[in-house]
Amino acid sequence: MKKKVIIVGIDGGTFTLIDRFIEEGKLPFFKFLKENSIYSYMDSVEQDTRVPISPTIWTSLATGKKAEKHKILSFFNLQQDIVSARWFEILNHYGYSVGTFGWELTWPPENYGGFTIPCSMARDNRTFPSYLSPIMELRGKKKGNLLKNIFLFFKLKKIGVDFLTLTQLSSNMLVEKFYDKKLKLFKRLIFLNRINLSLFLNLVKNFKTDVSFFFIPLSDSAAHYFWKYSDRENFPEVSDEERKKYGDFLLKAYIEIDNSLRTIYENNKNSSLFIISDHGMKPIREGSFKTLSLKQKSFLEKTNILGKVEIYFVGLNSVIVVKENSGLDPENLIGFFKNIIIKPSGERFFEVVEKDESGRIFLKVTQFDKGKFKEEDLSNLKVLIGTDYFDFLSLVDVNDIERSADHDKTGIFMIYDKGLKFKGNIGNSTIYDFLPSLLSFLNLPLAKDFDGKPLYKFSETTMIDSYDFLVKRKKEEVKVDDEFVKEELRRLGYLKDRE
Repeated sequence: MKKKVIIVGIDGGTFTLIDRFIEEGKLPFFKFLKENSIYSYMDSVEQDTRVPISPTIWTSLATGKKAEKHKILSFFNLQQDIVSARWFEILNHYGYSVGTFGWELTWPPENYGGFTIPCSMARDNRTFPSYLSPIMELRGKKKGNLLKNIFLFFKLKKIGVDFLTLTQLSSNMLVEKFYDKKLKLFKRLIFLNRINLSLFLNLVKNFKTDVSFFFIPLSDSAAHYFWKYSDRENFPEVSDEERKKYGDFLLKAYIEIDNSLRTIYENNKNSSLFIISDHGMKPIREGSFKTLSLKQKSFLEKTNILGKVEIYFVGLNSVIVVKENSGLDPENLIGFFKNIIIKPSGERFFEVVEKDESGRIFLKVTQFDKGKFKEEDLSNLKVLIGTDYFDFLSLVDVNDIERSADHDKTGIFMIYDKGLKFKGNIGNSTIYDFLPSLLSFLNLPLAKDFDGKPLYKFSETTMIDSYDFLVKRKKEEVKVDDEFVKEELRRLGYLKDRE
């Protein structure tokens, strides 16, 4: 009989906070897991979140390989660029049905025998099956009128979100206009997790998937924005009033995650649990910094290529795809972009102008740490495009990013199963160990080209050379609703919030 497994990905989950809150008696289910699971402090890659690398890490988790093997090196990449087999493709090969909810780089969605809800960086609202797309509408949702909101809630109820959760969300939307910015953000993060969890539980029940994945972004966002309000030692300058208003937000986020894990467990007691994070979190004093992003429509208008290209955000980068029959030569376009100059400094407007194998062009506005200019200079800067001069700020947004915590290299890895012979801390692991551990647990062969090893010897090891023969991805022409990407980048803190 096949073992059933539920994998939970906790974005930025860290034992630093989990252990503290367990000690305070606030996380009973995490306490249960640490006492009844194999767990490990899992090393990720070096972290620099001004250059977001989530797709790289999650693809390493999915393939058991380093980035130079699977070829996902940054947010520049799409699913079609992955050259190594991922865990859902491997399990499909052995007859396991798989459901994924939020795994990075699963857009466009494919059929793995269950359901596929792409991550928030998806370029449109496609899901598999397609009738689940209302959950993507909620993620990329702009403010709408009451009738549109009611219609969306009916669609969410139809696909499996429970009525109580929808009622709570509706009530929150009615009163959130009275909240300040921080409370509004926190409430939205909480209710998005509850909506997602409700639908996920329903999908697992209805599809009866053998292995299912659920993603929780709450911990990463809560740590970025709210760490300082509960950390008097590292942030003594935070006022008592601010601590009173926001000081329990980080704890509440982890209590929400604790409750989510308990609910998943109680609804799926015949399943084993794998709990992972892509990195940890730590407090930072220098958390306030500013980034520059391209005003894309203004730029296309001023360069006379509006309508001739598709453009979308990936991190701070803008990705350009030249349309067929546009009359544009990509190589000439690259040369043109490289010759756009900031005046009076004479430096390039773009610090990155690159083209990948599929012809996509990546642009990144020169940032403060690379440029010769300071913020106070921006209103006086000009940009020379061809023979025309434009105000720098007519082409660029300044994003004021405030963070009191950032990514730490060490994440979490926990495995719970009723039949475990050993329980407790099993030492350090790496992100490359997740897939070998999952395959060993399911008594499936490992591959010689994996960069990781099983966390624990669950079964006798058999080996094959590689699983990469399973990779059969087709190239996707990118049609863009950029708002999905922008909303996720706002959540992560790379773009400024909409007013």
